[in-house]
Amino acid sequence: MQVKKACLIALSAVAILTIATTQKAFAQKSLKVGVVDVEKIYSSYEKVKQSSSDLQAEKKPKQEQYDKMVAEIKKMEDEYKEKASKMTASERKAFEGKIKAKKLEAQSFLEQTNTELLEKNRAITQQRLKEISDAIQAYAKENNFDIILDKKNLPYFTSTIDITDAIIAKLNKK
Repeated sequence: MQVKKACLIALSAVAILTIATTQKAFAQKSLKVGVVDVEKIYSSYEKVKQSSSDLQAEKKPKQEQYDKMVAEIKKMEDEYKEKASKMTASERKAFEGKIKAKKLEAQSFLEQTNTELLEKNRAITQQRLKEISDAIQAYAKENNFDIILDKKNLPYFTSTIDITDAIIAKLNKK
């Protein structure tokens, strides 16, 4: 029993010394902390601006094609209103069917186009966010930062630890 008690006391002493030594080592090294504004980085990143411009350029001819479809539908409806009174019931029904088919075609085209553009936009956004994340990590390693935080999660920080502009410069230099 005495041996167990002596061993327990010795282990406790070693544990206390280990904790004290570790705390002293941590107290001597301060953390190097940086803060970034990811939203500002994203909106200032030239590749994001270019991607947005490219997507708008891709959207323009699709919008023009859709507008032509809508104009054609309007023309068909106007023609129907003008001639409906002179048509037989079966001719009216056939014409209405053509208009309905054209509307469905336009609606389908619009939905498909929107889905394609949204998917492309989502993929581009994810790619650009990954590039931003990679740039932040590389900057942190190059400059010996221990931690980088997004400013939107911080109620307060001093502006001296804000490295947002450095990250923007690094990204736009590539």
